[in-house]
Amino acid sequence: MPLPVPNEILHKILLRLPLASIPRVALTCRRLNAIISSEVYWQDRAQADYRLPRCAAFRRAGWRQLYKRLRDPVVLNWGDPGNSRLGRRVARDNRRPVEVDALRGRRVVAVWVMGWGMAALTAIGEVLWWGTFSERWGPIALRPTALALTPGVRVAQMETGRQYLVCRTHDGKVIFFSATRDGIVPMHVPLPASDPITHIAASWHHFLAVGTSGAVYSAPANAEMAIVPHAVDGDPFVTVAGCQGLSIAISARGDVYTWAENGESGPPILHPDFSGRGFVYLSGSLHAFHLYSTAGDVVFIKHNNGVLSDITPASLKPIKGVAPVIQSESGDWHHGALREDGTLWMWGADSNGALGISLSGNARHIDEPTQVREGLENLFVFQIALGGWHSAALAVRIEDGAVPDGGQPPQ
Repeated sequence: MPLPVPNEILHKILLRLPLASIPRVALTCRRLNAIISSEVYWQDRAQADYRLPRCAAFRRAGWRQLYKRLRDPVVLNWGDPGNSRLGRRVARDNRRPVEVDALRGRRVVAVWVMGWGMAALTAIGEVLWWGTFSERWGPIALRPTALALTPGVRVAQMETGRQYLVCRTHDGKVIFFSATRDGIVPMHVPLPASDPITHIAASWHHFLAVGTSGAVYSAPANAEMAIVPHAVDGDPFVTVAGCQGLSIAISARGDVYTWAENGESGPPILHPDFSGRGFVYLSGSLHAFHLYSTAGDVVFIKHNNGVLSDITPASLKPIKGVAPVIQSESGDWHHGALREDGTLWMWGADSNGALGISLSGNARHIDEPTQVREGLENLFVFQIALGGWHSAALAVRIEDGAVPDGGQPPQ
């Protein structure tokens, strides 16, 4: 007799069941087996159990295999080692990805890069940082160090700017961390209590937050916290990003808007060339931002005083038979793209090793996306982060037997 319950409800019920019971449930009937065998189920399970960042959610295949290996991820970084920003001993080996040994066993689910440091978020909501927040003052962490959080506070999302770190908690509040001469100081951002925050974004000098109402709140990354709201009548914003001097948002209708860093130049400006194309997410960097669609289209946009230009390399555009790009990021002068097959491609300025590719002779620049191979052998990359002159990646091991089926999620 068929189960008198819609598939959507069964899907939610199955997400709540203990992982160890899932193989047995899949044997009970074809309908449950079909749900459990779907990519959507393992995507939702990975995000529910491991709290993966949204930037890691745009793959359409491989979720079941990725899930089985998430309990033992590998954090790698490379590039300029100044200010202890790599969190490991560096002799000359900074031009290829190398594992950060101190993060083994910490169940890192996201890595982010600041101007002179790095940060990581674990599956239990712990925030780790190393390097320094500022070249001028504040402490230097030689190894990954836990950020002091109020007992009971769990971080749901983390973003980093050039000299700061901002977190969204599970109850929709936002905490801003910056360096002072007295250390790393937290500050609760004074956002409207009636509009819990669902998403945050950080730029070099300002950060943004999206409320449940669809309004976007922006503020400079300093102690003054001058909050400025932005909204479009009848079309709530769903996601945001920031570049130097620019804020970008996508609305529920799929329209793309921009405004000056903190809204000094007036209301949001609609960009018809990039609207209505199915974009649902974006990420920002110093000079560029990246638009993502559920169809696997990623567009690389450069901005110059508010003028937007599509500079997506031809090799990164959708090509039949080639794994699509699922994440792209930029540092100051270098760029990276992650494909659905777990391969990493880099281009732009070498920036003291930030490309992760050994260049020959006096070469200091790569014009076209080039695959990073050395240091990523037997690894499947599922998230990347690029900063000033350094880069990071989060990967899982893919050699046979590395992680057994049915690994337990974090508690």
